[in-house]
Amino acid sequence: MHRTVTGLFAVLVCAFALIAPATAAQPPSALNSTTGLLKWINAYRDRPDPDSLPAVVRALSGLQAFKDAETSGAYIGFIAGVLGADPGRAEKLVGKMLAIDPADHWVLVRAIAYSGLPNWKELLGSFTDRMPTRRALIDKYLSGALPTLDQIDYEAKRPGMIDKVRVHCSSPTRPAKSPS
Repeated sequence: MHRTVTGLFAVLVCAFALIAPATAAQPPSALNSTTGLLKWINAYRDRPDPDSLPAVVRALSGLQAFKDAETSGAYIGFIAGVLGADPGRAEKLVGKMLAIDPADHWVLVRAIAYSGLPNWKELLGSFTDRMPTRRALIDKYLSGALPTLDQIDYEAKRPGMIDKVRVHCSSPTRPAKSPS
């Protein structure tokens, strides 16, 4: 009887060990809407779960959240932050996120470049062949033609005296000449 109970207990422990990782790696079922995804993202700081990031990115891609570059900044920043916070798992996480629509791979390219990882160039370069439609964008980041997050100048440039005079002297029907 004791062997039967011990054997049954061992089977249950093994079954739980096989099921637990599968359920832990999946984000909550509320991730089927943009609102649910934003709630999950907003709660991430209190309950970090980097293993769920690929599923969240796939859900966002499926909901076409990356179609407009102007409204995707928060998502890119979030992805970059998760990658930057866990350098040891960044490559694995990006690899799992590649399953999104290839048209949305630009988000992954920017997230890697903006992650602040010390090896972001090597990481980005390692995915060049797996994101062939984004090779030109990747090359621009790797060559320095496009700025990373810490290189972007956020201060608005103030117009100089000549620019102000040009605006006031130009005719509404005729645009001002550009300086040669």
